[in-house]
Amino acid sequence: MGRIHALVLTGQALDPPAGPQREAFQRELTSALTGFRLRHRRQLLAGPAVQAGDQVLALFRCPGGPEDRPVAAAAARAPLHLLFVLAPHRWAFGLGSGGIDTTIDPRRPGVADGPGPRAARRALEEARRSRTILAAAGFGAGDRVVAALLDHLGDLAAGWTPRQREILRTVLDPDGHRRRTGSAAAAELGVSPSVVSECLKAARLPAFERALTAAEDALLAFARPS
Repeated sequence: MGRIHALVLTGQALDPPAGPQREAFQRELTSALTGFRLRHRRQLLAGPAVQAGDQVLALFRCPGGPEDRPVAAAAARAPLHLLFVLAPHRWAFGLGSGGIDTTIDPRRPGVADGPGPRAARRALEEARRSRTILAAAGFGAGDRVVAALLDHLGDLAAGWTPRQREILRTVLDPDGHRRRTGSAAAAELGVSPSVVSECLKAARLPAFERALTAAEDALLAFARPS
């Protein structure tokens, strides 16, 4: 059996709360990761799981072609999911592409090692050093392309106001797919359609959706099994 190639995502909360609020934060983080795992179990090799209290780690199957867009979509949306659900806390993420040299335990992604996990750790350190939301490593010539697109998405999501997030949670599902029209969201929230329309415009939702598609395309293009 050959080496397994994976997309490895690691993230760290940069401003976790202290005291009693820390316990609530960790419960919310665990709940968010559990929901993500249930929705994307076919795209995941292991995790996502909480590491060292304020870190997360997930191993995704490596997309091999256009038919694997669900894998690219899951890997691109995972950091955005945490930014969205756990706002306003700040995060840094590293996304790595590479082989796994050890046995993969679906419940313990932290025991995995190899070029993929090491690339993710390097990328996380780069994100923290450069004060960006996400960096990438292991994609060869695509490192900067993947990182720029996902970091741009993170900037957009991190800039949403509490009111915008409230309306976006009604319009979008947890992975960022549209599940309601603006009119349906307005009816559910008890506001006029123009309020929802203006909010989505201010949140730059169309630009966010275009960038998300471009990020998925980049992962499909540059993440190739070795």
